[in-house]
Amino acid sequence: MKWAGAVYKLREPSAREMNFYQKKMKIDGADHIELLVDFVSSLGMPKEVCESLPAAKLNVLIESLVSEITK
Repeated sequence: MKWAGAVYKLREPSAREMNFYQKKMKIDGADHIELLVDFVSSLGMPKEVCESLPAAKLNVLIESLVSEITK
């Protein structure tokens, strides 16, 4: 992923990681933005960079990761 002139290499999440993330997102009252930040940072992007991304960009990033897995 490229952001603010820097390139970040993210690894593909495992099936177990995706399952864990999806289950957490379904929990009532969960802080979805924090979950997104934690998930993307666990894949290789520095947390401070994740936190600076607009929420829409984080969602697009997650959606692209998920769509690649389901192909």
